[in-house]
Amino acid sequence: MIEPRIYRAAFLPAILAVVLVMFSLESRPGPLPQGLPADVVFGGPGGAVTAGRVVAQARDRRAGSAGDKRTARLVAGTFRRQGFSVQVDRFRSHDRDLVNVVGQRAGKSRRQVVVVADRDATGVPDAAGSASDTAALMELARVFGGRPSNKTLVLASVDGGAQGELGAARLGSTVGEPGLVDGVVVVSGLGYGGRERPAVVGWSEDTARASLRLQRTAAESLRAETNGVASGASALGQLARLSFPLGLGAQGVLLDQSYDAVRIAGGGELSDTAHTTVDDI
Repeated sequence: MIEPRIYRAAFLPAILAVVLVMFSLESRPGPLPQGLPADVVFGGPGGAVTAGRVVAQARDRRAGSAGDKRTARLVAGTFRRQGFSVQVDRFRSHDRDLVNVVGQRAGKSRRQVVVVADRDATGVPDAAGSASDTAALMELARVFGGRPSNKTLVLASVDGGAQGELGAARLGSTVGEPGLVDGVVVVSGLGYGGRERPAVVGWSEDTARASLRLQRTAAESLRAETNGVASGASALGQLARLSFPLGLGAQGVLLDQSYDAVRIAGGGELSDTAHTTVDDI
């Protein structure tokens, strides 16, 4: 009598060989070419001044608060002055009135690059967290306000991040279809320093992942600007992510909506949240 288990065992090496060939036929995509160094067009001191302005006008910017709404008006005014068309999207969730502010500057192509930052804070004054991230969006509007671009630039200041990325989840109804968006870059904790290297996070809360090209492009940009390699998951860490997905941050919900998204976390992948809970009134 023929024992089927023998044949199954015999096929295992063949299956392994097919898998190896599948992943060997195409080389890993490299990062896209880098443009001008960021410090040529984007001044860190200017961003720090803008972050200080955000804190001075609204120390408490928790979701739905008066300070959160005041900051939304500040962002919208900055976008308009720099020639962006602005959409103010008000919505209600968790018994709070929230608002997303989305600025768009048309390029030669309809294809979009989207930059996202949570505007609401989890602590007071959260200068290194949401204030710095909001300031980065405003500085990007200033930098690109008078510069022609090939692709359409979208800057999104989203609300409700501390309530489970509510604004990021709603953003999909404002920006283009995923097929028209070449990439989404979420920024968080840009004001944090210390020993933690910036992290490039391309995970969602399920099996969705950012494209390898987008992750490598973001990592290469960070390497060029910081003279170091952005932190990332080890091989064992990646296997753990496949088994237990955990995509903290706005990139997680955007990946779940089929957008190609990564998050650049200034304080490391998980430490941003820990920092922003400190109340230092």
